[in-house]
Amino acid sequence: MLKIWRRYEAVIKTPAFIITATTGLLTLVSALLSLFGVTPIVPQVFALIAVAIGGVTIAIGAVRGLLKRQLNVDELVIIAIVASVIYGEYLSAAFVAFMMLFGNILEDFTSERAKKAIEDLGKLSPVTACVRRDGRDIDIPIRDVAPGDLVIVKSGERIPVDGVVMSGRASVNQSPITGESVPVAKVTGSQIYAGSLNELGALEIKTTKTGDDTFLGKIKHLVEDAEESRAPIVRTADRYARYFTPLILVIAAVVYLITREPKSSLTVLIVACPCALVMATPTAIIAGIANGARHGILIKGGTRLELAGNITAVAMDKTGTITLGEPQVVRIVPLNGVSEKEVLETATIAEKLSEHPLGKAIIKKGKELGLNGPDADDFRVIPGQGVIARLNGRTIAVGTQELLMENGISTSAATTSLVNQLESEGLTVLPVALNGQLIGLIGMADIVRDEVRKTIGNWKMEGSKG
Repeated sequence: MLKIWRRYEAVIKTPAFIITATTGLLTLVSALLSLFGVTPIVPQVFALIAVAIGGVTIAIGAVRGLLKRQLNVDELVIIAIVASVIYGEYLSAAFVAFMMLFGNILEDFTSERAKKAIEDLGKLSPVTACVRRDGRDIDIPIRDVAPGDLVIVKSGERIPVDGVVMSGRASVNQSPITGESVPVAKVTGSQIYAGSLNELGALEIKTTKTGDDTFLGKIKHLVEDAEESRAPIVRTADRYARYFTPLILVIAAVVYLITREPKSSLTVLIVACPCALVMATPTAIIAGIANGARHGILIKGGTRLELAGNITAVAMDKTGTITLGEPQVVRIVPLNGVSEKEVLETATIAEKLSEHPLGKAIIKKGKELGLNGPDADDFRVIPGQGVIARLNGRTIAVGTQELLMENGISTSAATTSLVNQLESEGLTVLPVALNGQLIGLIGMADIVRDEVRKTIGNWKMEGSKG
């Protein structure tokens, strides 16, 4: 309950929500008192108070419509409420007022979910940046950073701008931007995105874009546009209500002229009160979005939900969607007479202190096979390349081919061809070297979820039905 309060606190504290909740509570009390046979005057008083409180907001909307020379749902609802009171149906009048207000509150809750999503995106961007000017590194507000500025980003810091790496080397987690679960090596010339996390290393970045012009800023605007756009069915309902109101007024007038009975005319107005019209669309949209959220599906607004009925093709990011979102060791290729077990055990020793997702995957695989070697005497991370460890005078290197080259470890043409083959199969390949000699290759991949094949099959079946 506390979690719900915090998420929707901004809506719950609004006068509109308080008025709606009060109207609903008074209506409920009136209904319960009538159900238990309390003296009629008591439940009627509660119902009339509910009508007075809830009807004011609706009446204001009706007056505004009339001042703009527009007939909308508010006018018809107010007429229905007044008609119910005149007819002595106080509880009905209160219920009509509550339903109208509740429909509006549902839309407010949907809007608040959108604001929270946008706020979360905003938190990815730092409020300050370290900029090198006149030979000094100074922290300035992000709004004062301009294209061309040299921004300094250290380990553990979020990158504040879009730009190009001028110097340095780092392992950058850009999953909030690209969806990739594995940190990306960034070196001189690499493109960098605001909102990414520099997990290890230091970078000097030449700024190309800041603020709303960054890739993150554009994503934020897309989310805002998606959440602000109302579903086509909502617009259809609005147009329908505009014609519905005058039509019902005409029908009520005709009934009165034919029957000369005010009650008959009032009955038309009460029965025609568009509670269902007001409630149906926001209720259906929120129910769909909430149901999707419970199943791990984020639907960005009613427009997207309605358009889902016309889908003929699906494109998605594999990481965490089709795949598990974490790398695993799927291939071990021993070289130079070394066994698979020795390759993995050697890599496990080197990666034992690593925080990199690929290193953790190697450690996990080693534990599964009962390999728990000793801690290295010395351990060093080379940002964007891999690790170098030393144990009992032996040097172990695990990482990229660039790491091997910089440490004078040569690879044959046959090994290079094997690496290319493994990479063509979608694997991330980590060479493992011991004392300057390549002893094996470890192939990593993000594993496809077990249920994906069945899900895609179900989609195809549903598509063929359409």
